[in-house]
Amino acid sequence: MSKHDTIELREALLEFCRSKNWNNPQAVTLTLRTWRPTDTVWVKLTEYEALQNLRHFLNVVHKKLAAYGFRKKDDLQCLPIFEDDRVRPHLHLMLDRPQCIEAAEYADLLEYEWSRTHWGHERADIKPCDDEDGWLDYISKLRTKSDYAAAIDWTNFT
Repeated sequence: MSKHDTIELREALLEFCRSKNWNNPQAVTLTLRTWRPTDTVWVKLTEYEALQNLRHFLNVVHKKLAAYGFRKKDDLQCLPIFEDDRVRPHLHLMLDRPQCIEAAEYADLLEYEWSRTHWGHERADIKPCDDEDGWLDYISKLRTKSDYAAAIDWTNFT
C-alpha cells in the first residue's frame, strides 16, 4: 500500500468514526505480553493472537455487562487499532461505555478482565474520552504501525 493510499485510508476511517454516534466513549489502551508460557514452551505473540485475545476480551466484557442490565443484542461500539512497530505491542480502542454502568466501575471491569486474558499485560489505561477528535487522531496516527491497513482490527470494529 502506497503512502498516499495509507493517508486516504486514514482520512476515510476518521470521517467514518466521526460520523458515528458515540454515547460515552472511553479512551482505552491495553498492553500485551510479548511471550507467554504454554505447557512446555514459550509462545511469541503474533498480531493474529493479539486480535483473537481482544475478541475474547470483548465477548467476556459483553457478558459481564448483562449483570448491569446491558442487553445481549446490543453492541458496544469499538474502534480497535493494534500497534507494535518500535513499541511494546498494545491496542488502542475507542470503546463506548453503556449507560448502565458508571465510568469508574467500567474501568475496573475492563482492567480486571484484560488482566485475566492469555495475552493481557497488567498495564491497561481506561479514561473517559473528553476529546473524541483528539483521541481518534492519536490512535489513527501513521507511525508505530508496521502495516496500517492490517493494524485496524476490522473484525472487532463495531
